[in-house]
Amino acid sequence: MDRGIRLISQSFKAVKSFKIRTLFCMLSVALGIAAITIIVAATEGAYKKAFDIVAVFGPDSIMIVGGNDESHAIGQHEHTITMGDVDAIRQSFPTAYLAVPMSAVRDVTVSYKGRKYQTQVVGSTSDYSRTWTWPVVEGSDFTEEDVRRLANVGLIGQEVARELFVDENPIGKTILVRNIPVAIVGALAEKGATPGGGSLDNRLVMPITTVMRKLQNESKYVQVARVRFLDQANLDGRIEETRQFLRERHRIAEEQPDDFRIFASRDIIKFLVALTGSLVIFLGIVGLISLVV
Repeated sequence: MDRGIRLISQSFKAVKSFKIRTLFCMLSVALGIAAITIIVAATEGAYKKAFDIVAVFGPDSIMIVGGNDESHAIGQHEHTITMGDVDAIRQSFPTAYLAVPMSAVRDVTVSYKGRKYQTQVVGSTSDYSRTWTWPVVEGSDFTEEDVRRLANVGLIGQEVARELFVDENPIGKTILVRNIPVAIVGALAEKGATPGGGSLDNRLVMPITTVMRKLQNESKYVQVARVRFLDQANLDGRIEETRQFLRERHRIAEEQPDDFRIFASRDIIKFLVALTGSLVIFLGIVGLISLVV
């Protein structure tokens, strides 16, 4: 008992005598523990985020975006994917049960009875809700006939519906989209936030032909194509086949790079894992140095 008291007393005397050394010792231990805690939390968070992204993106899906890595790196937005490309993929790949073109226009002002709101207008086909597993909970989806005749109809996201209609039912109502009257035929289910923190419900979905001709002054190129395959286990093979198929359609010489990019959920997961790995290494070194000090 006396020995323990003497040890405690000596410890307090040492702390008082070597204040700077004690401070650095405490800081080092604290930093080491904090670094290890952050490593564990970051790893768990990254894997959770990866699973969330796969759930939203779809494990059987790929996204084809116009332009190559070089043009993307310098901020250029090349338009190289056409409506014909999407139709050709749909017809040439028996396992591609959905091939949907999409184009979006951001920060579009929509209004109804004096209320105004800025939203994203997405142009697509009648398969949009199916390809994202995003049901229409009120009203009905627009049809392929609407796409063919450039109809002014739309599916409204829940956030836009709340902002424009408050408690009023939006189905059957007409809103103005850049002064173009658009009839709301359906409402999409509440989707929530993206893995990046944005709102998925802040959008209006219209026939892609309507968006291209009336909002983008475009008749040929789309921004993105989304394809879903039945044989999910062979997705890597389908990605390579799609790449070769588009290279031939675009008449790209063997020595030239692709003029498009293909993304799958695995690419997003690889990015998150690499990012987390770098963070783990950095914090691990910091924590180790802190504990050694």
